[in-house]
Amino acid sequence: MKTRSQSTKNSLSQLPVEIKSLIVEQTALVTEKSYPGSQKFLKLALVDRSFHKLCSPTNWKELNLRCYGKYRLRVLINEILHEQAKHVQSIGMGLHPDGVPNQKDDASDSETIDSSSDSTSIDSDDEFPEEELCYILEICTNLSKMEIRYEPTSLDEFGNFIIDPLRPITMMTPFISQLSNLTHIKLDNYSDNGTYSSEESLVKLLGKMVHLVYIRVDFIKASFPTCDLCECPQSVQPSVSPLGVHLASLPSLKVIVFSRADCFNSDWSKLDWKGELEELTLHCCYDVSLRALHGFCSLLKNSLVKLSLYFVPVSFSDDNLTHILPESERTLLFRLPKLQNLSIFNLYSAEFLKLFRESVNINRINLKSTPEICLEDLKQLMNHEDPVWSRLK
Repeated sequence: MKTRSQSTKNSLSQLPVEIKSLIVEQTALVTEKSYPGSQKFLKLALVDRSFHKLCSPTNWKELNLRCYGKYRLRVLINEILHEQAKHVQSIGMGLHPDGVPNQKDDASDSETIDSSSDSTSIDSDDEFPEEELCYILEICTNLSKMEIRYEPTSLDEFGNFIIDPLRPITMMTPFISQLSNLTHIKLDNYSDNGTYSSEESLVKLLGKMVHLVYIRVDFIKASFPTCDLCECPQSVQPSVSPLGVHLASLPSLKVIVFSRADCFNSDWSKLDWKGELEELTLHCCYDVSLRALHGFCSLLKNSLVKLSLYFVPVSFSDDNLTHILPESERTLLFRLPKLQNLSIFNLYSAEFLKLFRESVNINRINLKSTPEICLEDLKQLMNHEDPVWSRLK
């Protein structure tokens, strides 16, 4: 006697291909809405061969390879990717086994290897899977998105990436820099010692990714540290941020997400931005002044839709005064007609929020609760009889 699941499976198998295709399409949409941002697998692929084929573009669109060692990657390559690689559009990698045997012999001629560490003999599945990861990047020719838990590297005197045997994920840097079709890249700094990426190494890494739409990077060291908070020797620099210059040249760029980026300063508003930036997130960028932020947002006033600020901007270098806006800065109104979504978390949220009163199309505001925000401040801003933002949802 057939079970209900067997009967359902048989009934689905007998459907015309056109109907199967519609079922897969709608199931994929519902799954995406229910589990946004996570890897999906449509179990319809287990019904029969035709369902398997129809589900493949969804099931293998994203690959999460984090923590995979050589054995698991080889199984994935041999049993799945030889057939499904053409469907892969997004890859996540990082946190792999980090053993590196015979590192001096295997070094790429085009990159610099730190020779301070000796080769060791280790079990093959404890090795860093450089060969397997590089092969996957090679066969996934439709790849457009990459998220990697990485450790920063720098450049040698010849402009090549320095490969550190003690941080084998740096072996992947030269290969990632060749992925010219990427539109989305997320670089999560996983350095134990808090190493920052240099702007020059990031520019080299991103140099061929001319179609970038989205970029997220953590921990960036400024090549030319600039002080926007006072008049001092660092207030004026002879050169502009190399990363800023590069990102400004990208015509498709829509989203920038920075965390602990020392390179963002007032000079970014003086660049000729080819793209129409729609989203900007600055997280714990402690050197960003209100004037620098205001200048950059004003430059993007006709495109900026979403702005998220966490411990940004700062008004004074004295941490004890950062919740007070001086009179001179209270005149820096943000007139951003396209802005809809605003998130603020700093020590003068209420005062800072008032500077957006002429961004009249804001429909969503997210404020983190701090002692500096009182109920009276919010009541003034949310006056129903004379609302500052009539479109708030």
